[in-house]
Amino acid sequence: MKYIGVDLHTTQLTICYRDELGAENISTVKISQIEEFLKQINHTDKVAFEATGNSLYLQNMLQTVMPLENIYVVNTLQFKLISKSVKKTDKNDARLLAEYLSKDMLPEARLRSESDNQIINLIETRDMLVSSNTAFKNQIHNILLKLGIKLKSSEVSGKKKRRNLVERYELAGVYKFQVEFALSNIEHNYAEIAKL
Repeated sequence: MKYIGVDLHTTQLTICYRDELGAENISTVKISQIEEFLKQINHTDKVAFEATGNSLYLQNMLQTVMPLENIYVVNTLQFKLISKSVKKTDKNDARLLAEYLSKDMLPEARLRSESDNQIINLIETRDMLVSSNTAFKNQIHNILLKLGIKLKSSEVSGKKKRRNLVERYELAGVYKFQVEFALSNIEHNYAEIAKL
């Protein structure tokens, strides 16, 4: 059995293979060549890596060659506290992960399921669209304030009142373009929110 510590990045893996006697071997593999890494894993090995943006990808790949109970996703913040005294390099991180894994001393994180990730992504997308609409509405208020026009909130919140805003205030030139641009984006964002 090997204890394998992986320092995971978006483009590469730095891997420390540690045997039961403590002997170590370190290598680096590009993410695009992850199959080479997977070929070196036995189903009895244990693998540890920190929770990052692409942790679920690595976990899914590892599950093709080993059982889930041998895959350890480490709580990044707690692990940083543990490994604070060591110079932070990819090799040192991989080495520490392998060492702490061999001693069963890693603070594990909980990875979300794929369906949980998708729900969270939808919520984040909705939040982004709502924030974008708020920014566009504020832009409209600011443009009209430059022209001495103080809008009521309902004039940009309500769909009917937004429709004829340009004509109602007889906007022209750059101001007309900016307000029309903001209004079209607001409508587009609301349509996308409705799809969610």
